Amino acid sequence: MWSVRKILECPSCGAKFPPFPPRLSCDACGSPLIPRIIDLRLKDVHRKINYGGIWVFKDFLISGGKSEVTLGEGLTPLIKAVRLGEYLGLSNVLIKDESRNPLGTFIDRGSATLMSVALNLRFKKVVVASLGDLGISISAYARKAKIKSYVVMPHSITPSKAYQVLVLADKVEFTSSYEEAIRKVLKIKDSLQVTPLNPYLLDGYRTIYYEIYSELGKHPDVLIVPMGDGALMTALWYALKDLGGKSMIIGVKGCSSTPLLKDISVEKPLYERVIKDILQDSGGFIVEVCDKDVIEAIKLLASSEGLLIEPVGVSSIAGLMKLSINDELPSNKLVVTLITGGALRDASILRLLTDKHIMQEEGLKIGFTKLKILEILVSQGPLHPYAIWKILRDNYGIKISLRVLYQHIEELERLGLIKINSYERVGGRVRKIYEVTSKGVKLLR
Repeated sequence: MWSVRKILECPSCGAKFPPFPPRLSCDACGSPLIPRIIDLRLKDVHRKINYGGIWVFKDFLISGGKSEVTLGEGLTPLIKAVRLGEYLGLSNVLIKDESRNPLGTFIDRGSATLMSVALNLRFKKVVVASLGDLGISISAYARKAKIKSYVVMPHSITPSKAYQVLVLADKVEFTSSYEEAIRKVLKIKDSLQVTPLNPYLLDGYRTIYYEIYSELGKHPDVLIVPMGDGALMTALWYALKDLGGKSMIIGVKGCSSTPLLKDISVEKPLYERVIKDILQDSGGFIVEVCDKDVIEAIKLLASSEGLLIEPVGVSSIAGLMKLSINDELPSNKLVVTLITGGALRDASILRLLTDKHIMQEEGLKIGFTKLKILEILVSQGPLHPYAIWKILRDNYGIKISLRVLYQHIEELERLGLIKINSYERVGGRVRKIYEVTSKGVKLLR
């Protein structure tokens, strides 16, 4: 009989399982499992902590074992955002800044707990389905644990994230879609499978709320969380619930047409059913933000608090701004909002901020869509216009007509930023294949 304090629970049918051996889904109904600490007491977690990272909470994690894998994750600051609050007319706004983790993401916490499980159970390899950050983080922690990592990710991944995975992982494979990457990972049986549904990832994410409660000594009135696949929201809610809290949970979702927030613009989250229950039980709701909202949030957070954060990471601030504008938050509520990602280093977005959505270099003016076309050709190699149009639509949410795309192509070619690489005959038609010129590559740099 396992300890009743640490279990894996199915939120759909209520089935309960011991933490080990590892399992990804409920044996009874196939739903994802949630780590639970059943008889967790408030005084156990409410303590003064200033060292030890997430493993100071080892007794309240299902992943604890003989060995712990760590790169120094956790104990991120809970910042009193005075100037931001004044601007928004809110008196008590706190920011939990997860950009301070080793790889710049909250995922590092989950990587630490999951790789500790892999190490203690003597796995030789982990296989990961990733859109970028998960693959980067798991690969780094796998290096620390001396375990092989195999990352499967879609071709649409942004080049900067792809390069980081290529540096850190032992093996990388690209697929046509994220769904295909997940299917491929779940077929590999000789390794520890890692998808966003892995409960040992959620175990690490719980420590975010442990730290919030430990520092405050009470539960916040409102917790604002980027949604994405719903894993982070799920982990925080159950940690809060295990501690007897009743905070309102507000999820932030990206617009369906927003290229900057595609990682959280998920129409059908993996934890969709759990999210519905969380919003109903907490009295919360979902707020939707678009590109213009996060651009304004990046500017405001930088000017008010000195934090320069990438779009997905700052999406919760964009949500907070929208709630304030619509007068949906009482001014005296204790609000904690999560920054989930790292520092802003994407040159194309920085140019949007500094040049009013126009990149100017050597007398050229390149708008956002043309910039993305250049980035696609650099990351994907030579392509014909229809393929570029599909990638813009499917991967970046940029919905333009083919006629408009051809206008962009013609102008880029006229400016000497792209050129014809070859011709391809399809049926009775001949189409042009384009590539980026050295001038185009220089402009991107």
